Amino acid sequence: MNLVLNPNKILRQKCIEVDFTKVSEQELEDIGRQMLEIMYNNNGVGLAHPQVAGNNRIFVMGNKKTSEIVINPEIEKQSALIEKEEEGCLSFPELWMPVKRAKTILAKWNMTNGRVKREFFSDFEARCFQHELDHLDGICFDKRVSKLVLDRATNKKRKLRKNARQN
Repeated sequence: MNLVLNPNKILRQKCIEVDFTKVSEQELEDIGRQMLEIMYNNNGVGLAHPQVAGNNRIFVMGNKKTSEIVINPEIEKQSALIEKEEEGCLSFPELWMPVKRAKTILAKWNMTNGRVKREFFSDFEARCFQHELDHLDGICFDKRVSKLVLDRATNKKRKLRKNARQN
């Protein structure tokens, strides 16, 4: 597995649900472990299967102390309260943009053993869950902002890279 970068077309494709009758818990754990390792090695907090050239509804999120392998996720409820905060994405290196997301969500997903888990997330964790779920639907964060915001962020990234090369 390797990290996939924009503009790879796989990042824009909707992923398929994991069929627990066709894949073992061990296979799912292995996929999750590999994805977590890539996420940690790239200083990320979330990574979706299409970001490593997969097409299953799987993502990982968290840190080395506490992490989740999330399979077939859904958002059952979300708050009406929306917050706009900076987001980055491992598939869009050095690109940061303010994105609107629900402040709190009730999420549901399968664990590697197929059991269902539900959890409320708020603030940063809710944002991360929503960002990774978007990836599974073929939506990258550049589609969650206006062209003006994307252009400004892209220009800022270019200037930072240019300045780094000059120093």
